[in-house]
Amino acid sequence: MNSTKLYVLDCDALKDGELYRRYYEAMPQVRKNKIDKTKFDSDKRLSLGAGILLKRALDGFDTSKIISKEFKKPYIEGCPLSFNLSHSGKYAAAAVSKSNVGCDIQQITPISDKVAKRFFCPSEQELIMKAGNEEKQREMFFRLWTLKESFIKATGDGMSLPLNEFCISLDGDTPSVEQAVNDKKYSFSEFGIDDNYRLAVCVESGEKLNIAPEIITVK
Repeated sequence: MNSTKLYVLDCDALKDGELYRRYYEAMPQVRKNKIDKTKFDSDKRLSLGAGILLKRALDGFDTSKIISKEFKKPYIEGCPLSFNLSHSGKYAAAAVSKSNVGCDIQQITPISDKVAKRFFCPSEQELIMKAGNEEKQREMFFRLWTLKESFIKATGDGMSLPLNEFCISLDGDTPSVEQAVNDKKYSFSEFGIDDNYRLAVCVESGEKLNIAPEIITVK
């Protein structure tokens, strides 16, 4: 049985004021505080959507007791599950696993060559350049970006781990990582969402992942 699950929510559904208020009131205070700190309505919907998915992923655990430390992955004391959240554009995503897990979703948008040169290793930059036209290069950029982000989240180091200190390889049936961060093995799974989004999951495991995102609806 697969111990990793992935949930995705289209947060545009929360544009309905009554629906938004109902789900907002059901959130623990720590999530309400996160929502209230955001400035734009779109960001408030994304934060609320992440909270909705987190409650779904951690059903049976008190999400008000999440402990967060700078650059480290949040956790709940006594909870045997690893969890991670991400959001971009109009989508929120949540991954949960018995092993350390990270996820990242990104909307495909215009990019600058300087970003890839700064954060990607030479072999990844080469994959982008060889991808084809500008559209294909953008798709490859965000494919690699989500894989890299999911990896640093799975390690628990977050953005304290420089993105150019490890390399994603696309040789073989599934992506892999060449890294000296630790001696652990990691597996990846990736998806295209809505043709304009890339989503990746990374799990601390030597086994091939066989998961598919569960699309959550609110009503």
